[in-house]
Amino acid sequence: MKRLLTPRVRRSLDDEPVHRPPLKFLCAMCGEGYENRSQFERHVLGAHPPRAPSASDVAKTLKGLHFPVTRDQLTRRAEPRVRELIQQLPKREFRSVTDLTKALKALKDQPIG
Repeated sequence: MKRLLTPRVRRSLDDEPVHRPPLKFLCAMCGEGYENRSQFERHVLGAHPPRAPSASDVAKTLKGLHFPVTRDQLTRRAEPRVRELIQQLPKREFRSVTDLTKALKALKDQPIG
């Protein structure tokens, strides 16, 4: 009867002299090894989810910005991590940082789904 081994056990067994194919996919963040892409991708999404934009990421986007500004102007300036958040804002003109901050807070307070 063949027993299924978890990747962690499999990796520890790789030091044994038994012939096994090398692990094709290695996680750069934690060093876990996987034989196929689907296992590797499932690991990356579960163990290392993408970081949500922080307040400092949004502040970098706003640095040097002159108001009033539209959502489209903000989107063009934003780095990719913040761009998705900015695109969810209403398509209108923001007159000040306070106006934009209120819109971001309203977006954050919306129920998911």
